Amino acid sequence: HEHLVKDLKIIPLLVEPLAAGLGPFSSADTEKMSPDLLRIISDSVTKKSEPDPELRKLLVDALFMLAASRFGRDSLRAAHVYPVLRDLHKVDKDEAVQDAI
Repeated sequence: HEHLVKDLKIIPLLVEPLAAGLGPFSSADTEKMSPDLLRIISDSVTKKSEPDPELRKLLVDALFMLAASRFGRDSLRAAHVYPVLRDLHKVDKDEAVQDAI
């Protein structure tokens, strides 16, 4: 997990297709987000989210797999990914994605 997070910076890559079209996020949420995640969030308002529900589910599953290790959980917490997943859960209509979240 450390290589994926530190060297490949995978968290923003996984979150970007999920965050597109979400928001706006509160200032309390954005002040805690990592710079990479903030860039994605600021660009996401004009983009469309991933249209394939199976791919959205796989992206959510990948984030939860990162949470299997202490380092992954700490990295997700540091990036402040929760608001994206919270808002995705509110708006995504696909049952498989809802169950994954």
